[in-house]
Amino acid sequence: GNVLATLQRNPNLSLLVAALNRALPASPALSAALTGPGALAVTVLAPTNDAFRAAGYDVATINTTPPQTLATLLSHH
Repeated sequence: GNVLATLQRNPNLSLLVAALNRALPASPALSAALTGPGALAVTVLAPTNDAFRAAGYDVATINTTPPQTLATLLSHH
């Protein structure tokens, strides 16, 4: 497994997973950190769906946000 697979198993993190799925192709470094060898050696402060909604993000917003913008945002977590 890897970090992304672990996150995918938690339904309360579905907006984070949606954001990651959109952002990872735009950020090889973020992708490697979450899915590559040694990925389980990182700590992720995973915002819940409620946190995403409080910040104004839902699935529609995530799907229209540029992937690089999401990658930058997610790199801070």
